[in-house]
Amino acid sequence: MFEKKNTIAKILIIIGVAIMGIGFVFGLIVGTSREGLLWSVAFSTWFSSFVYGMIIIGLSGVIELLDTKLTVTNSLLEQIKIPDKEFNLSDVHKNERPIQKGEKQAEQPKKPENLWLLYDEDRERIKDLFSKDGKIVEKIIKTPVEDLCFVKLSSESFQ
Repeated sequence: MFEKKNTIAKILIIIGVAIMGIGFVFGLIVGTSREGLLWSVAFSTWFSSFVYGMIIIGLSGVIELLDTKLTVTNSLLEQIKIPDKEFNLSDVHKNERPIQKGEKQAEQPKKPENLWLLYDEDRERIKDLFSKDGKIVEKIIKTPVEDLCFVKLSSESFQ
């Protein structure tokens, strides 16, 4: 149904659907009386469980988007070298002390693989798109997210 990579997002989707399903059954149980089904009670229970379930599912979507953004940002920072330093966004929040002489450096995490291909015709389309506005494409960087590229434009394009 949903193709999520993040475990937390998957769990939140399941919780959201469960809230809606349990709310529907609970609405039937609570709304049932001797005279029949009390529609106002059943509908209010169904509506509130639907809203709460959708809020949880929406939260899972936000988490998935943030996870994708982090992956893309890390990939971009690994591919673009900033003079004298290379930054990795995941290292920003770590409080690691500098490595002392004689200490072994911890293993670096593996770089994410770009599993999709950027064909030459796609590169030409990107260059044509920017050339229409008079911009010069200096570099095209593909990301781990399929069909998402970063385009580095020449500084001459903005003069």
